[in-house]
Amino acid sequence: MKKICLLALLAVASAAAHSSSTAEAMEGALLRGAGTEALQLAAKLAAPPPGNEDSKYAECVGARLRTPPAIQASVDPFAAQVALAYQRYWQKSFPAAANRKANEDTLQATLAKLAGLSGKHDFGDVEAAITEKLQARGFFALTGLTPPFRELMLWRKQTERDFTVALPEQEYTAHVVMLDDFVSLGWAAWATCEHRANGGWATETALYAVMPRYAGGIDGNEFRSVLLTHETQHFADKNRFKSLKPWELEYRAKLAELWAADESVARDRLGKFISSQSEDEALAHPYADRKLISALTQTLGRSPQQTPLAELHHAAEVLLRQDTEQRIARGEGSAAKEESLKVSASPAH
Repeated sequence: MKKICLLALLAVASAAAHSSSTAEAMEGALLRGAGTEALQLAAKLAAPPPGNEDSKYAECVGARLRTPPAIQASVDPFAAQVALAYQRYWQKSFPAAANRKANEDTLQATLAKLAGLSGKHDFGDVEAAITEKLQARGFFALTGLTPPFRELMLWRKQTERDFTVALPEQEYTAHVVMLDDFVSLGWAAWATCEHRANGGWATETALYAVMPRYAGGIDGNEFRSVLLTHETQHFADKNRFKSLKPWELEYRAKLAELWAADESVARDRLGKFISSQSEDEALAHPYADRKLISALTQTLGRSPQQTPLAELHHAAEVLLRQDTEQRIARGEGSAAKEESLKVSASPAH
């Protein structure tokens, strides 16, 4: 698979709800890569009384960030060594932001050795060599950067089909590659003990769906809104607007998914957006969350979490259309849809 920079990854799909704001704050810190803050919050959650779900979650997070990982004995030996190299890099890098470049250099050297490379190579060449060897063993891999860490998504099964996807501004047919049987779900899943994980991503030619993240399968609203709508919006925007920043792509896609979400998914996603906000533009998803919550609050005149679903849908559509109109007025894109997208004859809603 072609290596891409993972700036357009779907932020996260939720696997569990938490009973406290501290647990949500810990999770948000993890997704920003703020390991020291996450460990401090985990210590609070792990305090007596023990045994509740949040304390168990905190104990798992503490163990992941403090304890060197062990190799997965049940996996192909080469794939297990690759996964272990990334997990060791994540474990060392999370609580020690100052050492992340050195840890990345160590990861690159380890992967180069596993790939049988000698001499000096850039990270992209090393990842390409590793991916080729993994493919020879029946694995699919996605590497690159999901800020602030190097990423590894590693799976064994995938199937393909087309879906018709309604967006606020148009309806599209999207080609979707559905991925399953994962060895590594990426750094977000590893750090959060599989409570949160990347749900998929978009390239210029297809959408990729991480199926373990969608308990309701392809017919569930989470898959339809969080994966299909979000990623098809990316797909459409990449073809229509050529200069969108990573956080702008995410801002528009998150508006689209809220427009398509049912009550349960919308409330869950808003809660995640609120807890994951950041002022660092380099962190595309958390920064987009901040912009999104601010814009919705201003438009609605109150917290989006306390807004009826129909009003939330309307506000999300209005903000997306306003953003499109402003971009067209500035000459950033065309009012007409690109022919490279398979556009349906009937408009969305």
